Amino acid sequence: MSLERYTTGSVSDRTVSDVLKSATDYPNFNLFSAILGTHNMAISEENDGKLLKLVEQMAGPDNPCRAKDPSQPPDRVCGTVPKAPFNLPTATTLLGDVLAKHAEKYLLGNDPAKMGEGYKLGYTALGVYKSALDEHHQATTAQWTNADLLKEKIQMAEALVKHKQGFGNYWQSENGQKVYQCASCHTGSLK
Repeated sequence: MSLERYTTGSVSDRTVSDVLKSATDYPNFNLFSAILGTHNMAISEENDGKLLKLVEQMAGPDNPCRAKDPSQPPDRVCGTVPKAPFNLPTATTLLGDVLAKHAEKYLLGNDPAKMGEGYKLGYTALGVYKSALDEHHQATTAQWTNADLLKEKIQMAEALVKHKQGFGNYWQSENGQKVYQCASCHTGSLK
């Protein structure tokens, strides 16, 4: 996807569809590749809907990283591992961002029928962001170089759902872009 964008200046709808198919087949890793690859890119409404559905699945009770059999370990890409010590805070931030962007679009849009969905997505984004700071994950998140950005996003998501105050140009800002790189999960992100 990056090569196609670099060589042609855009990415075809078919390429995005193929990446999302890969994410559907193995969301535990490929969903995050899809989020990174489509970040700040206009994609078709159909593909955008597919991406949102995958994110909602990953952020909800049907998360494929949750072991169906508690006696079995989760997929190795689902946790914090030596090669990717900041998987969890990065993954939760990326998921929260997709949810928050859709919430913002619906809450600040002109379609009253989308307001309920906007609030649902906004509160879900807020919960996802906050999950990286819970008692199970706060020690790891505290060592992540982007921890302050996560707190910033929590404040903005709260303002969105409480006051319908949008993120403005935040998504294109330096802070809005920082987690959209492989180094955000992998070593090199340590404070």
